[in-house]
Amino acid sequence: MRMVKLGEISSPKQWRSLPKSAMTATGYPVYGANGRIGWYSEYTHEHPVIAIGCRGSIGSVHLSEPRSYITSNAMALDSLRTDLVDRNFLLRFLSWRGFRDVTSGSSQPQLTRQNIVKIDVPLPTLTEQRRIAAILDKADAIRTKRRQTLARLGELKVSLFDSMFYGKGYATAPLNDVCLRRGEYGSTVASTEISDDLPRYVRITDIQEDGNLSGEARGPAGASSEWNRYLLNDGDILFARSGATVGKTFLYRSSDGPCVFAGYLIRFVPNTKLVDPAFLFSFTRTSRYKSWVAARQNVVAQPNINAKQYGSELMVPLPPIEYQKEFARRVKAIDNISANVKEILEQDDALFASLQSRAFKGEL
Repeated sequence: MRMVKLGEISSPKQWRSLPKSAMTATGYPVYGANGRIGWYSEYTHEHPVIAIGCRGSIGSVHLSEPRSYITSNAMALDSLRTDLVDRNFLLRFLSWRGFRDVTSGSSQPQLTRQNIVKIDVPLPTLTEQRRIAAILDKADAIRTKRRQTLARLGELKVSLFDSMFYGKGYATAPLNDVCLRRGEYGSTVASTEISDDLPRYVRITDIQEDGNLSGEARGPAGASSEWNRYLLNDGDILFARSGATVGKTFLYRSSDGPCVFAGYLIRFVPNTKLVDPAFLFSFTRTSRYKSWVAARQNVVAQPNINAKQYGSELMVPLPPIEYQKEFARRVKAIDNISANVKEILEQDDALFASLQSRAFKGEL
């Protein structure tokens, strides 16, 4: 397959910087290192252009909208030789390839024009490029629909909570009053590489937006006597106490395997005679809970909500326990569907990765 340098088929350029203070409420879309970031009264590009993050979000690849402003935090591939290369094909290739080998700097990594123009780009015929891009577009569209399905299933649980419990006149109680163990801060030991004889060390960064744990596990360092008492039990709920993720929560299930929780998390153990753990966790996914968090963050160096605030100020609705358990049963059914969709999505991701590898090696 013919190979060309990126600099032979485009003219990478960093345009003028644009301070955030100069942006406007409406106008033309502005693109930074990681995609669209705002609006401005002028634009740098009449037509869509491939923009590559060159500061901050290094290597993030986007296709701009028509009449967009590309800031200096992104490298615009101007003067694209569309007589030689299909734009969608190039977009797919660059997203797959990555830019680690052409990134310079250690303390402040960046992509420079000098390095980016040297990238080798495979160049089959235009007809073949369009065929490859169309196949990848269709495969990626399937993955997008799966993710949308997962998002809607998550929204369904929140909607179910609202429809079953809000506006019903149920009593409320402070979080402390519905828990057996209250406001326990986690272990302060460092993390280490995970092994078969270590539990997982659950840190704020391990908890994903959907409330599940990420795939990158670490273990607790030091002797077991230093972290044994922080082992989680089925139904324990963790609350993040500081940083940008303050208010984030995690419901531990024994299916997660042995886990110890870290110091920036706070443990509450629900009294299952009063509150179902799945019900309580779902409450922390609602807009009312999020509003409560936003109103009570202590902003000093960083946002913070301590154990006392969670325990005494967070008011939990208390419908009859049988209603809570019925809700938990429905949530479990939704979670089972979500698990199936996630499994299929993982297969889709593996297939997509294989398709990309074959496509850009001339094997598709």
